[in-house]
Amino acid sequence: MLRSKSILPYLILSCSILHVKCLNLNDRCSNPDGDSGRCVHLRGCPPLREIYTKPVVTYQESSFLSDSRCGMDGRIPLVCCVSPDSETSTSAPGGDTCGVDYSERIWGGNETDLDEFPWTALIRYRRTNGVLTFNCGGSLINSRYVITAAHCFNERPGIQV
Repeated sequence: MLRSKSILPYLILSCSILHVKCLNLNDRCSNPDGDSGRCVHLRGCPPLREIYTKPVVTYQESSFLSDSRCGMDGRIPLVCCVSPDSETSTSAPGGDTCGVDYSERIWGGNETDLDEFPWTALIRYRRTNGVLTFNCGGSLINSRYVITAAHCFNERPGIQV
């Protein structure tokens, strides 16, 4: 019994260390420099893929690449990638891109104030002719996903969201 108690602190320590590095695909992470990024496959991160594919790498590059590992996707290692795609802004978008009034599309509804229902989303489509249009709405269910009605996609072949 004494022996199993002496292992417990090491087990807790190893679990806490593993927890820090065991992120899932597309989770937010920090690279070795402390910059914010996303946990992605190496092939999806051009800056780190460039280091990986170099014929000769320095010790610093090798260490940076190794320390950038943030998790696993099955047997595929994930790396913390800092790229323009993963950068986020904490400032609100300007009035020309957010809060534009489309009240003429509401049938029998009530007008609301901007930010009164911050979980709502307006879905923009690109038609095959390139024209952008708004035809459906949805609700944010987390920081990355919007839930909407099936007819918003099933009845619109050839569109891009």
